[in-house]
Amino acid sequence: MRLLIVIFFACFTLGSNASDVVKVGIYSGIKSLGAVVTPTKGEYFVIHNTDTLFIAEDESLEVRASHSQIRLTLRGQNYLFERKVVFQINGWDCEFNLKPSGLKPRTYYDNLIIYARNNQLVYVNEVDLEKYVAGVVESEAGAYHTKEYYKVQSVISRTYALAHLQRHQKEGFHVCDKVHCQVMYGKVSYNDDILFAAYETQGQVLVDDSIELITAAFHSNCGGHTVNAETVWSKPLPYLVGVQDTFCLVMSQSHWEKDIPIGQWRDFLEKNHIELPKDSTGKTLAWFPSAKTEFYGKDSSVLRMVDVRNHFNLRSAWFAVEELEDHVHLTGRGFGHGVGLCQEGAIRMAREGIPYPDILHHYYQGVHLIDMHLIPFFREE
Repeated sequence: MRLLIVIFFACFTLGSNASDVVKVGIYSGIKSLGAVVTPTKGEYFVIHNTDTLFIAEDESLEVRASHSQIRLTLRGQNYLFERKVVFQINGWDCEFNLKPSGLKPRTYYDNLIIYARNNQLVYVNEVDLEKYVAGVVESEAGAYHTKEYYKVQSVISRTYALAHLQRHQKEGFHVCDKVHCQVMYGKVSYNDDILFAAYETQGQVLVDDSIELITAAFHSNCGGHTVNAETVWSKPLPYLVGVQDTFCLVMSQSHWEKDIPIGQWRDFLEKNHIELPKDSTGKTLAWFPSAKTEFYGKDSSVLRMVDVRNHFNLRSAWFAVEELEDHVHLTGRGFGHGVGLCQEGAIRMAREGIPYPDILHHYYQGVHLIDMHLIPFFREE
């Protein structure tokens, strides 16, 4: 099985576009003075200007910041480089382990670039786009789903990454490894189907009618119906419109409950000038909307449901309110902002045999699934 996997990815890698590489700021936002780098698969060259060092598999090298310089220790010998060092793969199927001081180690594919800035080290993983996508999918979606769902998430993750390649350009990389961009903890470690899914959808992205990469928003569970983009954000988008989703209703994140002290609830509403609605029993705080709604209370111009959600850190902006003796009891549906693809709905659809293009077109209305390399051609039409 391992041999088949190696042959599969060798064919894809040899046929891929050399420009399909993404630079990822890893351990992003973490202050680091030093680290240990160990090739765990294959061999690496350490390159700085005209200087080159060879590192064998399982051989460790220590790296430390020294103002604007980088000090390397290999086989008991020290080397001092200015500002930047590149760990370059010697072959196509190479991986390295990186352990910054005091932090848990992670393993990554392909190349490592280290910068010295302000007496600290900045780490950048220069990696094949599809390997990056696979790493994001495992980090964002988990390791125990069908390959068809991983294809869905691969297309979304690829589209999102390519639409945000300029986000960290001034810092020397394209995207970071945090939620700010997409979470990515390194190589795929638990399920080879994730890698297969990334390469079997190689280069596929979602674009709108203007052949612009879409905002590929997604969330955990919509509670039975997604929402328009403008419900959560300020700008409407024609492909991010609410659609019904019965698939997610049997999934783990479809319903939630939360109790909030009645004083906190009342104070929040009064500070936002909400006229407290009354139910048939005369209670002022009970509220049971008949459907998913954008606004809370009688005056639809006052308070958005999403603002209530953000203030009380609720799982979603879809809930009913029951007034009890000393607290209000919230019963809600869904988990997340509700815009775009519902992950648990898509997971269920994939389990039931629905192909990944159909799943994507259900959640993103009127979009086109095309190869990223054809975007210039379509724009010239």
